[in-house]
Amino acid sequence: PISQNEFLLEGDYRYFREHQQVLEDMTSFSRTGECDLNEAEPQRLICSHVASNFLPLLGVRPTLGRNFVPGEDLPNAPRSALLSHGFWQRRFGGDPQILGRILTIGGRSTEVAGVLPRGFELPNLARADVLLNQPLSQDPRATFTLLSVIGRMKQRVSLSQADAALRPLFQDQLKYVPAGFAQEVTFHMSSLRDRQVRDYKAASYVLLGCVLALLLIACANVANLLMARAASRTREFAVRAAIGASRWRLIRQTLTESALLGACGGLAGLLLAALLLRVLTGLAPDGMERLNEAGLDMRVLFFTTVLSLLSGFLFGLAPALYTPGAEALNTSRTTGRGWRVSQGMVALQIALSFVLLTGAGLLLQSLWRMQHVPLGMNPENVMVVRVQLGQQPYATPAQQSGFLETCLERIKQLPGVHYAAMSDSIPLYGPAVAMIYSNIEVQGEPPPDAKRQTGGMTVSRLITNGYFEALGIQVVHGRAFTEEDRVSGGEYAIVDERLGKRLFRGQDPVGKVIRSGFTGPWRTIVGVSRPARNAAARESDDPEYYFLWRRQPQSGRTRAHFVIRSEAEPAELASFVRAQFTRLDPKLPITITTMEENLRHQTERPRFQTTLLVIFAAIGVLLAAVGQFGLISYLVTQRSAEIGLRMALGATATDVVSMVVRRTLAWTIAGTAAGLVAAMWLTEYLQPLLFGVQPRDATNASAVLLLLFAVSIAAAWVPSGRAARIDPAKVLRHN
Repeated sequence: PISQNEFLLEGDYRYFREHQQVLEDMTSFSRTGECDLNEAEPQRLICSHVASNFLPLLGVRPTLGRNFVPGEDLPNAPRSALLSHGFWQRRFGGDPQILGRILTIGGRSTEVAGVLPRGFELPNLARADVLLNQPLSQDPRATFTLLSVIGRMKQRVSLSQADAALRPLFQDQLKYVPAGFAQEVTFHMSSLRDRQVRDYKAASYVLLGCVLALLLIACANVANLLMARAASRTREFAVRAAIGASRWRLIRQTLTESALLGACGGLAGLLLAALLLRVLTGLAPDGMERLNEAGLDMRVLFFTTVLSLLSGFLFGLAPALYTPGAEALNTSRTTGRGWRVSQGMVALQIALSFVLLTGAGLLLQSLWRMQHVPLGMNPENVMVVRVQLGQQPYATPAQQSGFLETCLERIKQLPGVHYAAMSDSIPLYGPAVAMIYSNIEVQGEPPPDAKRQTGGMTVSRLITNGYFEALGIQVVHGRAFTEEDRVSGGEYAIVDERLGKRLFRGQDPVGKVIRSGFTGPWRTIVGVSRPARNAAARESDDPEYYFLWRRQPQSGRTRAHFVIRSEAEPAELASFVRAQFTRLDPKLPITITTMEENLRHQTERPRFQTTLLVIFAAIGVLLAAVGQFGLISYLVTQRSAEIGLRMALGATATDVVSMVVRRTLAWTIAGTAAGLVAAMWLTEYLQPLLFGVQPRDATNASAVLLLLFAVSIAAAWVPSGRAARIDPAKVLRHN
């Protein structure tokens, strides 16, 4: 289990551990979340709760101190922590006396049990500053805690065998959950390694394909240059052959020269890679797993050396095979076969450039659509303050509620603030409460039939009045929450248009009464809002409903997001907000961001992938243009006598330019045709990286086609102009 939609209920986890026979052991951990270090210098940390057997199952031992012990899995067990090596060094200077020290984490006293190895990461590749023990209920029917679970298979047990053995246990447990929930969930097992790389496999393969395409373009380019150079050395090779050099000796000489050229290019590439690696990793967004580990090691050096030599052999093969013999002493003309090979090389460059440009164009379109996807809200001038309260001094709901309400009132009084509200989560950032659609009950209607079609997930948020105004979400029917609603003691809800249409099938939702989970309070719907996007562009955007955060002592929460719409400068407003929280609780760390920053964060990774592919495509097109320019220039030089004769017989400058351009268009048509066929097949592998764009996009392909023809004509322009200015008399006298 890696994502938030992959989990095992706590009761199922206990049942699996007791009854399974195909795993050596199972363990659980929670997704990383925020917790606060409430010391003299407060700090927000990334934390995860893990079972006592978590590290032993992974084969990991603390470098300092001890692991968690089984007793710490019990409810109300003393709290212990394992610090990450990096956090230990940054915060405590690597002090070994940290063991046994009591820290206040999340408002609770926590004993430091040990320090994790350097570079330790969770199975989902996330890094945590602190691992905390995970007390689990002893009730076998405890089903409401969601766990991420991994296991180590026994020897000689395959993944399919383990899946077949555990699936009946999953079916047994379905009878203990609501019927609607049972219809929504499925059981799935996968290799941890495969699951870790699944989200990155497509991007990695695309990047590898781009590198290979660029390498082939470069090889074809150099091969053409070497063939032109070999043609200029025709007399040299003929003399060598005449005085006894065998054809194999001439081929070996050519291949040796090209291999030396490849080795020099590889060395220069390594030096350039060392410089560009920092630049490219600097362009990468934060949080890309293991990117900081990228570097030039012995494996890279060995691979580069072998690839450089193979590349030298590859681009030296064509000129080597067409090395002339002694019979070339009486001619200086290039053979037609060699000329066709050169044209084929240029067509190959154009075809590969077509593929690269097609991929870059698709990713650019996808990125544009992601950046312009309808949000249903206005993120401009909106600031978000995230607060996580600890158990001390906020142990009771009344203490939590009193503190948060005081914070909200002070924020509303800050200069320049138009609207301010609280919520338990915000769109596009942080976890929201998810509920399966079939667990929403409408008063006066029969409970959902377990056999009906499943409805997927919904999202709920707990909000105060002013939330819709602060985020710019429009209430299209009914009304928004008011301050009177908060103090009245009533239970109210607002649904978005998507959920309203699905629940009431054309009826007016306002005035209807619903509840979620079959055990919660009944809530009266007072309004219908425009849908606001609550998930990243590539993730499913689920229907949403809002509950009123009442102003009552029992309505306390440990986590809150303050949403602020203001005309003040973000930096100035942030300093005012931070000052207010510092006055109320100097030990409470807060996180301040803007909604626009949150939106940019959603597109950072696609933007990085697009940037890389655009760079590869630009280099590919540049190399293809240089290759065409070189070949056409060589063509004009080699055929100057023919061109002079044509002009002497009456051909005009326009005729000469047309002749050169026609030859250019011939290999351009061949290259783009081959590139189009290849792109139609290869762009299917881009599907996991695209949003709102089909891999076979006719508009994109047409734009690439026009661009490559324009590049080809531009590459032919200067050489064809030089050909048109040839003096026929001078050329004929020379020949």
